[in-house]
Amino acid sequence: MSTRSGGFRERLVARVRPEEGTVARRALTTLILSLALVAPVLVVARGPVVVALPAALDTDGDGFIDTVEINLGSDPANAASTPESEAVPASCIDGVDNDLDTKTDEADPGCQPPHLSRKTFPPAGADSFDSTITLVGYALATPLGICPLDFQGTGPTVVKRGDPVDLAGGLRGVDTEIVALQLFGTGTLLPSSPCNPGATPVSFPATMIEDPAKQSTGKITDTNPDLGKDFPADSFFDVFFLIDTPLGLLPGGPPGGPAGSPVHVTNTIQSIPPFYSPANPALNPKCYTVAGLPHQHCPTPPLDHFKCYAGKFPAFKPRKVTLEDQFGKRKVRVTGPDIFCNPVSRNGQEIFDTGGHLKRYRIQDLPGQPPFAPLDVLVLNEFGEQNLSVNKPLALFVPSKKGHLAKPAALDHFTCYSVKGQAVNQRVTLEDQFDVEDGKVEKATVGKPVTLCNPTTKTVGAVTTPVGDPTWHLVCYAIETRRFEPRRVVAVNQFGKEVVTVVKPVHLCVPSSKPVQQPPSPEVDQFPNSTATVPLNTGVATDTVMLTGPTTVQVDLAGLGDPDGDGREQVPTEITQMQLTGNSSALGPVLITIRDSVQHPTQRSVGEIEETTNDTPGVLDVPPFTPTGTAQSFFDVFFEVTFSVQDQLVTLHTCSPVRITATLTHKPPAPNEAYRSTDMIPLCDEQEQPTPAHLGPLTFVPIPG
Repeated sequence: MSTRSGGFRERLVARVRPEEGTVARRALTTLILSLALVAPVLVVARGPVVVALPAALDTDGDGFIDTVEINLGSDPANAASTPESEAVPASCIDGVDNDLDTKTDEADPGCQPPHLSRKTFPPAGADSFDSTITLVGYALATPLGICPLDFQGTGPTVVKRGDPVDLAGGLRGVDTEIVALQLFGTGTLLPSSPCNPGATPVSFPATMIEDPAKQSTGKITDTNPDLGKDFPADSFFDVFFLIDTPLGLLPGGPPGGPAGSPVHVTNTIQSIPPFYSPANPALNPKCYTVAGLPHQHCPTPPLDHFKCYAGKFPAFKPRKVTLEDQFGKRKVRVTGPDIFCNPVSRNGQEIFDTGGHLKRYRIQDLPGQPPFAPLDVLVLNEFGEQNLSVNKPLALFVPSKKGHLAKPAALDHFTCYSVKGQAVNQRVTLEDQFDVEDGKVEKATVGKPVTLCNPTTKTVGAVTTPVGDPTWHLVCYAIETRRFEPRRVVAVNQFGKEVVTVVKPVHLCVPSSKPVQQPPSPEVDQFPNSTATVPLNTGVATDTVMLTGPTTVQVDLAGLGDPDGDGREQVPTEITQMQLTGNSSALGPVLITIRDSVQHPTQRSVGEIEETTNDTPGVLDVPPFTPTGTAQSFFDVFFEVTFSVQDQLVTLHTCSPVRITATLTHKPPAPNEAYRSTDMIPLCDEQEQPTPAHLGPLTFVPIPG
């Protein structure tokens, strides 16, 4: 996008567009886009990307607003004290006393999973949980006007509940309030709006918070006249929220406005907390929604540890299923069960879902499936960071009901891959349902990792079970335990009902994250004093104009590849800003910019840098990436030219792109390495009609600052 601010441009615009607001609006739009273009793309890794918030909301500047810290037990005045809670799940596996209360991870009360009420309303209390949110095309009110915004985020939510109140007729109600909410994520300004007049979306790190100056109240109302059952229940909140943007912290509002008014979110819930997982819609079939707005706000259930047993299983009829996870999509044959897993308390941590069991089935690729390409991954869990070599798909974990216990509340399927990695060699205490029956707490030694299990979408015939929480994985480790007395259990899942004899504990499966390595953002090369020599014929006068000014180029090093198959690697490039000014005795002041990409011919000024020889695969063979080497570079530039004709300003643009090329010995170009064009290019008017004017051949030198 061309930059439209600056004194020279303002003087030109003032002669043809006297409205003062236009320049300010364009300058502010350019500011938003420049901030967004250089902002890194957000990825969920070990914690939130910290977005600076006003000191009145975040006293210690640690990225968490004060209301979140107060409600999650950390000190809002101490930047070293940050929430340690199931509502910030990564903080419960990092081995750090985040909130400085002398308790770490599973020993911290905040890391104990919440109790799940599925029959009656619990007494007054607070629910804290991790939430996800999706906004699609939200009409955000900004100083520039209404700007459609997409937002994806995740983070802590804290809800306070009053005691249940009798509403007569066997019905009860509960007053509620969202007292803290902070969702870290990515905001995306959609194109063709006052905030983003370009042709492509622009993303930036963003945070959504509950407005701490207002009360976001709600209510849960029983719809079941059965005195012994309060669910299903209707739930709503009127939420006041703010969104952090490059324009500052802006108030949200309901569809159609006004900004600063509460948004009415509703749901019919089957439990408190109202955890949602599409893997088990019987728990809570829907997220919270807003009428008239594509929106979802979903409380995410925690994931338990599992103690897994080898056993004796009855004969199994193989099934064909399709599995899709973060490593891809595969059609497999499920050949039979081999392991059964109980939820387990590790080192005294509570179990969230006592009904959530996993049954493991061996799998084999069906004919015609591409071979699995081994890869290395980084995982993070309570045992620290570990590098795992992933070898091949091995098994499928299926959520299962055991005996008389409740069905799993919210538990995904997992595809398990055999892995190699360093042994943990740590001692832990484990207590599952079998240990309780035996009256013992088991001590076990955790050894080498055995499998990495990814949350998985499973399709059998026409029935698809989607992933509930794509963030959390299971890493299963070999364990050494005491002698175990075999016993029989009844297991029920989508593959049917079986009597299983469990004979020996073999694995401990631990909730783990796979920190996503943030892809390199495009490198931004600034050339504040770039120069151009441009022959310009206006149809009335001709001159060769010398121009100078700033130019900005983005180089996408993450896009290195050989898409044209010529054996030489290349990277995409783009001129995102150019403002070259000069004076001509024949033409007066001249301004050359790149044409706004939303205007005809609606294309960006893109190009590439391609190495001359591929001496180092996977690296662009030109300094500073290699000691020596050269590269060929080009841009297809859509120029816009403003000049005077008989004391009247005229703005024209190239009817087709101008290809400029250069041989480079360095990235960014070394001083005096020039781009040149070979053609004279006609200039068109705003009606896309050719004019007598043309420019070129030209020479452009991007001089670094």
